[in-house]
Amino acid sequence: MDTDYKIKSKLRKKYTYIPVLSVGVIFVFSILIMTSTIRSHYYEILRNESSRLSKSYAHNLEIAAEAQEMANEIMDQRLMGTGEMVYSFNGEFSETKLKEVSESLQVDDIYVYDENGVIISSNNGKYIGWVAEPGHPVHDFMISGNSSHIDQIRPDSESGELFKYGYYRLGNGYFVQTGIKALRVQEFLGSFNTQKLLDQMHSDGHVLKAYFVNTSNVIVGSTDISDYGKTFGGNSSDEASDTPEDSSWIADYKGEESFYVTTPVVVEEQRIGTLGFVHSLKSTNETINSIIFLGGGLLLSIAGLIVIFNRSAYKNDEKLTKMAYIDSLTGIPNHAYLMDELKEWCSKGSYDRNALLLINISNFKALNMAFGYDFGDSVLKRVAEQLYDAFDKKYDIFRFASDRFVLLVKSYKDRNDLNLLAEQIVNSVDKEIIAHGYTKALNLNIGIVEVGGRYRDPNDIIRDATIALDYVGVVESELYSYYEYSMMEGLKRDEEIEAELIKAILNPSEGGLHLVYQPIFDARTNKISGFEALARLNSPVLGPISPIEFIAIAERRRLMVQLGNWIVDTALLFLKDIENQGVSGVKISINISAAQLQDKSFIPRLRRVMAETRIKPSNVELEVTESIILDNYEEINSSLGQLRKEGVTIAVDDFGTGYSSFSRLNQLNIDTIKIDKTFIERITNTPHEMLLTGDIISLCHRLDLTVVAEGVENDVQAAYLLDHNCDKFQGYLFSKPLQFREAIYILRDQIIRDA
Repeated sequence: MDTDYKIKSKLRKKYTYIPVLSVGVIFVFSILIMTSTIRSHYYEILRNESSRLSKSYAHNLEIAAEAQEMANEIMDQRLMGTGEMVYSFNGEFSETKLKEVSESLQVDDIYVYDENGVIISSNNGKYIGWVAEPGHPVHDFMISGNSSHIDQIRPDSESGELFKYGYYRLGNGYFVQTGIKALRVQEFLGSFNTQKLLDQMHSDGHVLKAYFVNTSNVIVGSTDISDYGKTFGGNSSDEASDTPEDSSWIADYKGEESFYVTTPVVVEEQRIGTLGFVHSLKSTNETINSIIFLGGGLLLSIAGLIVIFNRSAYKNDEKLTKMAYIDSLTGIPNHAYLMDELKEWCSKGSYDRNALLLINISNFKALNMAFGYDFGDSVLKRVAEQLYDAFDKKYDIFRFASDRFVLLVKSYKDRNDLNLLAEQIVNSVDKEIIAHGYTKALNLNIGIVEVGGRYRDPNDIIRDATIALDYVGVVESELYSYYEYSMMEGLKRDEEIEAELIKAILNPSEGGLHLVYQPIFDARTNKISGFEALARLNSPVLGPISPIEFIAIAERRRLMVQLGNWIVDTALLFLKDIENQGVSGVKISINISAAQLQDKSFIPRLRRVMAETRIKPSNVELEVTESIILDNYEEINSSLGQLRKEGVTIAVDDFGTGYSSFSRLNQLNIDTIKIDKTFIERITNTPHEMLLTGDIISLCHRLDLTVVAEGVENDVQAAYLLDHNCDKFQGYLFSKPLQFREAIYILRDQIIRDA
C-alpha cells in the first residue's frame, strides 16, 4: 500500500546550495570550514530526526509505565495476599497447605520462619532448617518490627535465581517469606512492551543499542543484555542521564564512533526514567569523508557534491520519518502519526464535526494464543489491507496498538453517517479466517468519539474512545458504542468493584465473597435433586454488588480464573458438608467461564480437588452458556468431552438465548439443557409460545438430554412443564437461593419428611 504521500507531508526538505568557488587558494582555507559545516549540518539532521524518533517511543513508554505501575501493585497484592492466607492457617504450616496456596495464588516459593529466623516449613520442602544470617534481607525484616515488606527483584542467596520477595509477620515472632520468580514477574508485566519497544528500535540496522534508565541511573532495559543492572554514567560515553531535556552527543561505542540520544520519560509530570539509543555513524562518516575527499580534488564540483550530500540527508530524513510514523508490520501510519494529527485537531480548536473510530479485534488475543504470533501478524496485515483499501481515499487509517486501528472522520452530518460507517467497517473485514483446518470468527468492536472542538489533549480523545470500546456489547447485538460523559462514572465504579473483588478473592475468610445455593427439584418426586451455586459479593465499601455487574468486570479484567477456582472449591466443600449430613445423590451445579475452560490447569485442578474432598464426579455438574461454546467451538467442545470422561456432567445454561441450532445439539458434549427463563415466562402468554417450549422439551428428550426449567414462578408454568414431561424445576415457586445453613436445614427437613 502506498503511504509515501503521507510521509512526504512530514518531511522538511533541507537543500543547501553553496556557490561554486573557482579560486583554489580560497578553497584551501574554505575546505576546513566546509568539513566542519558538512559534519555539523549532517549531525544536526540526524539529531533532529533521532530526537523525534526517541520522543515517539518515549511516549509509548509513558503509557506503558502507567499501566505497569498498576500491574506492579497487583503483583505486590498477590505476595501480601499469600502472606495473609498463610496467617489464616493459625500455626498449621504443612507443606501440602503451602503448596496448595502457592498453586492457587501462582507464587513460586513460600517459607515459614520461626522467631529465630529458621525455616520450619515450605511449599517445596526445600531449605528446612536454613537460618537467616545478619545482613541478609530475611534477617533485616525479622528484626525490623514491620508487619510486612515487599523487596525489589534480587538474586536468591541460595539458588542464585532472581525473585521478587514479600514478607508478612504471622505473630509469636513467626513470619512468612513469599516469592515470585523474576521470569514470572516479567511475563506478567511483559504485555506492557518496554523491552519490545527497545527491540523495535534496535531492529533498524543503524541503531546499535536501545536502553532505558530508571531515576536511580540504573539500566533496567536494554537490547545489550550485559547492560542490565549497570549504573548509567559509569563510563565516558554516558552523559546527560539526568537532564530534564533531550540530549545528544557523539562518543565511542564498542570501538565505533556513534551518536547517542536520550529523552526523559515523564508520567503525570513525574520523571520515571530516560530512554536512549546509540545510532551508528559509520555510514554517515563514510558519506562525509567521501564528499570531503572528492571536494579536495574537484573544486568545480563542490556545488554538485553538496547537492548530492543534501539529497542523501533528505533520504535519511525520509527513512527516519518512516521509522517514526509508519507501522513496520502493516505499512500504514502508526500511533505517533495519529497523535500528531490529533494534536493538530486540538490546536485548531475547530468546531467542525470530526470523529475518531477506535477499531478493536476483540478476539485477537485468543487467536494469537491458539495459533501463534506469526498467524496473528498475518491477521493484522490482512485487516489493515482491507481497511486501507476500503476507506483510505476518504479517511485516514492508522494502526494504533497491537490489535487496534483508528479511522479519522474529518466531517460528517450526524450520527447516522457514523452508524453507517461503523457498519461498513465491520463489513469490509473478513468475517471468518481459516487456520489449521478450523474456521474462526473475527470479531470487530468500535468505540466512537465525536471530537468537535471540546478537546485540548489528544490523549483525552484516545481515553474516551477506549472507554466507549469497553461499553460495546452491553447490548449484545451492538458492534459499536459512542462515548458519553456518564461512561466515566461507570469506569470509576468498575475500578472500585475490581479492587473490592480482588480483596475478596485474596481474603475469602472475611465473607465479602460468598455462595448461595438455589435448589433444583425433581419434577416426578418434588424432591431436591441438586443445588446451583451462585456467587454473591457484599463489599464493606460499596455494599451488595449485583452478580451481573461483578462477574462482567471479572471477565473484562481477567479475574475469572481466580474467581472461578474459589467458586469451585467452595461449592465442592458445600457438597461434602451435605454428604456428611447423610444425604447422597445430590448434585452441585457450578457455572464455568470460557477463561476457565481455556486454562490448561483447570481440568487437572478440578480432578485434584474432587479427589481431595472425595466427591464423586457424577455429583458435579458444570454449566456453560451457548455463547461460550460457539465462540471457540472445537477447543471448548473438546474440553467438555474430556470432563465428561472424568464423570462430570455438562449442562448448557440459558438455552435459547444464543445462536446454536437444534441440529448441532447432538454434536455437543453435554448432558443437560437448562431452558432460559424467558421461555418459561412466555408460557402464560399465547398457545404458540407454550407450544414452542413443549417442543424444545420433546426434542431434547429425543436426544437423550435432561431438561431443567429455570425461573419457574407460578403454578400455571409448573403445570404446563409437568404436563410436557420436563425433568427438573428451578425457580422462586419452589425456593429462592439459600444461604449455607438454610440449604442444610431444608435438606434435613426433606429427610425427616421421607422417614
